[in-house]
Amino acid sequence: GYVLTGDRENKIRVSVMPKPEDRMRFPGSAPEIQSFCYAHTAHVSCVRKVVQKPKVLEEWTTKDTFISASADSYLRMWDAASGKETDPGAAIA
Repeated sequence: GYVLTGDRENKIRVSVMPKPEDRMRFPGSAPEIQSFCYAHTAHVSCVRKVVQKPKVLEEWTTKDTFISASADSYLRMWDAASGKETDPGAAIA
């Protein structure tokens, strides 16, 4: 799974948890940074995974999608795997 964190430097860090078998072989292994998400112009105050009912998932995949809110008054949607906004023109102010 992903570990999603926002910070005061206006970015989001997307990390991947080590697989259970790797945690057993390498005790103390830490999450690995997969990507950084840059678009906010003020500190990121909230990051949440997008979860929808299974019926809706047939039409729109949310496997790696999350949203963020920032003190810049924007709500943005991201793809965790790539670190890119899903639709930069659709940011909500």
